[in-house]
This record gives sequence, C-alpha cells and structure tokens, in this order.
Amino acid sequence: MASVLGSYEEENKILSGVQQIILYYENQGFQYSCPHCGRALNFK
Repeated sequence: MASVLGSYEEENKILSGVQQIILYYENQGFQYSCPHCGRALNFK
C-alpha cells in the first residue's frame, strides 16, 4: 500500500512540475512546439 501511495505522490510532483512549466511559457508568451507532432502551440 505504501509503495502505491509513494508512486502516486511522485506522479503528482511530476504533474505539478509540468503545470509550472506550462504556466511559465504562458506568462512569457513564448511559442512552444509540441514535441510529438512539432506543431507550434502559441500561449498568449
């Protein structure tokens, strides 16, 4: 049970890290291209 909770917390840390990066890009107004499809995503 403890290991399941541990991995869940890890996942939350990673997800919040990703959200921070996205927020950073949105605030900067940078153009970010999707690593999978290469399409430019414009955060403005």
